[in-house]
Amino acid sequence: MKSALAVAVAALTLAGCSTTSKTASFDAPRVTSPGTTPIRPGLQHAFCQDQVADMFGAKRQNATTGNRVVAADGGTTIEVAVDKGNEGVRSFKCRLDGNNRLVDVVATSEAL
Repeated sequence: MKSALAVAVAALTLAGCSTTSKTASFDAPRVTSPGTTPIRPGLQHAFCQDQVADMFGAKRQNATTGNRVVAADGGTTIEVAVDKGNEGVRSFKCRLDGNNRLVDVVATSEAL
C-alpha cells in the first residue's frame, strides 16, 4: 500500500515532465511520467517488465511478462508477475493507450 501511494505521489509530481532515457541493459525507453512517451510494440514487454520490477523494488530478471493483449480501441495490457523470493509473488497489469503511451501500472494481487 505504501509503494502504491509513493507511485501515485511520484506520478503527480512528475506529471509535467516528459523526459526519456535509454537503459544500458536493453533498448526500452524509460518514462518519468505516465502518458508521455510512445512505446514501440516490440519494446512493450521489456518496458513493462522494467517498470514493474522498479516499482516493486525487484531485479528485472525476477519479473516475467505474459501475453500482450490488444483491445478493440488499440489499448494494450501486459500482465507482469514479480517474484521477490521470501517476500512473495505479486501480479501487475501494465496498461498502454491506443497511441502506445503508458497509462498506468496496476497491482492485481498482494504478495502471496
